Amino acid sequence: MDIFFFIRKHLFLILLFFLAVSFFARNNYRSVREIAPEALQDPVQTPLAASLPITFQANGYAYELEPLYRYEINAMLVHKLNYRTFSIYKFDRVFAFDLCMIWGDNLLKKAYQEGTLSFSQDCRFCWAQWRRPIFFNLNQLSNNHLLIKNKGLERMVGFLVYGDQVKIKGKLVNVRARKLSAGSDWDSPSTVSWKTSTCRTDAGAGACEVIFVEDIKILKAANVFWRSLFLLSLFGLLGLMVWRTVRFFAAAAHPPKME
Repeated sequence: MDIFFFIRKHLFLILLFFLAVSFFARNNYRSVREIAPEALQDPVQTPLAASLPITFQANGYAYELEPLYRYEINAMLVHKLNYRTFSIYKFDRVFAFDLCMIWGDNLLKKAYQEGTLSFSQDCRFCWAQWRRPIFFNLNQLSNNHLLIKNKGLERMVGFLVYGDQVKIKGKLVNVRARKLSAGSDWDSPSTVSWKTSTCRTDAGAGACEVIFVEDIKILKAANVFWRSLFLLSLFGLLGLMVWRTVRFFAAAAHPPKME
């Protein structure tokens, strides 16, 4: 059978197969071998001499952020959750992304490559679990609630995959939010209050860093081949579906004449 005829005939299934395989392979942080030197250092937290509150309105709430420290973290992404998709609360759309990140000895000693170690996120928490004795420093893991006002930076975070080593600069902030309307939306509490963690050794509720993001940079991209294949397969499938839809309606509009 002609290989080109086979590909053309089964192109949809071929693209679907590559999409499924690359979807999981692109998020394989265990395959990372090279570590950026910056990601071996602890996050840097610098007191602010004075800083005005950051105020804005979004999604039916008035927000007031109290900046506490200038903050920089260089770390590997091991899990990500988009709360625009996985939450029912309107205020979560402002702090859309939580990034679970590790650094330091967890990277230097390749703890992230341990087969029994896994990470998960839910309800604004990040958990690390393992089933046998391993080295893992919980003080070099953090769950970061990101407030990103720049749409370009927000898109960048959306495309990050597990294993990417990332530099995030911004401010640690406490958050107060007040609902603007007096409606009775069941999914909208009237007030929201978050306090950021200001040390790396705490745990449990309140141990997450709340970051007003000013800049994001990818130090080392992970799984470049697989993430490229995923995007190629995804856009290939979308293009194929559009082309077939256009052909279908074109054929329906101009049916063949019967003689």
